[in-house]
Amino acid sequence: MEPDIVIHLAAVVGGIGANRDNPGRYFYENLVMGAELIEEGRKYGRLRKFVGVGTICAYPKFTPVPFHEDELWNGYPEETNAPYGLAKKMMLAQLQAYRTQYDFPGVFLLPVNSVWPWRQLSSEFESRHPRADPQAGRGDRRGAVRGDRVGRRVADAGVRARQGRRARCRARD
Repeated sequence: MEPDIVIHLAAVVGGIGANRDNPGRYFYENLVMGAELIEEGRKYGRLRKFVGVGTICAYPKFTPVPFHEDELWNGYPEETNAPYGLAKKMMLAQLQAYRTQYDFPGVFLLPVNSVWPWRQLSSEFESRHPRADPQAGRGDRRGAVRGDRVGRRVADAGVRARQGRRARCRARD
């Protein structure tokens, strides 16, 4: 297989409690994962596009709502999310530097969180979206994710790649 596009969606992340309990781990794992994937893409030399996906946690704590991209560097992120948010924001800096020096075809996307009235936040590791829930939109308004752990396998693949092992990730049918 000869990939020509990489879409980096993986992250080591949790909810507020997990962010509070694992700031160093989340900073390091996300910083190194992003940096290594971008560098390997550059060395590979045959990518048409590298898409790095950031996080709303990268925005400054006191950013006016609605968010605007030009506010991204105007302050420090909320303290609980700062290590994770800053690590993801470093992908933007790396992609900009690599575009300048190596003409690397990278872009950085910043999604924003969706809010819905039936969202339940009861677990320290909880972060759910109805599109990830196969029952969403069919009368189930609990917001529970009952997926097949594809996201976890993608994150595991990124860690394996960083450790120099062959990274394989297959979604279940």
